[in-house]
Amino acid sequence: MLAMSYTEGQQVSAFESHVAASEADLFLVYDKISAHMRTPTNDLSVAECDAHARELAAIARYGRDVTAYHRQIVAADAVPEAYAGAQSAYVRALDNLNRAFTLWSSAAGAYEVRDYNAADRNIAEADSAWREYAAAIADYGRELRAAEEGGGSSSRLDEVLLRNPDGDGERLQRLRADREVVVVVPPPG
Repeated sequence: MLAMSYTEGQQVSAFESHVAASEADLFLVYDKISAHMRTPTNDLSVAECDAHARELAAIARYGRDVTAYHRQIVAADAVPEAYAGAQSAYVRALDNLNRAFTLWSSAAGAYEVRDYNAADRNIAEADSAWREYAAAIADYGRELRAAEEGGGSSSRLDEVLLRNPDGDGERLQRLRADREVVVVVPPPG
């Protein structure tokens, strides 16, 4: 039982580490895409609009590559059953975000060939995919809380197996940034 809990804890730690790495990389992409989207284009020259579209395409390609990379890693994680819903929701979020980046890239491509109707359509579909991403992230948060509250390992905790110095058992010490939770496991037999 202790070995299974420790293994599950390792699985959860790996999953959480992969999600944290994904979030860190996506935060950088988000900064780029949101800054790009906030740039007013009404007063840009044709050459500046062309450059703006090329920049959108480059950011979108990068975002697509980042989401595909992290999706592959997170989807491959072995997680305890309690965390399967959280994993599924996060993978769905990455799929939706990847679709948004793909559509933004397509919109930039359509703009390049002066197919403005297709560009507008792709931007609208990308916005829809972004909303689906946001909904999936909310689902991920709910699923993660449910897993943690339902007896799964706590989020972002370091698990350390320690021997009690007087030999009367083992304790699994879970450290959190905000508090310490100690579970004492009696020795077998």
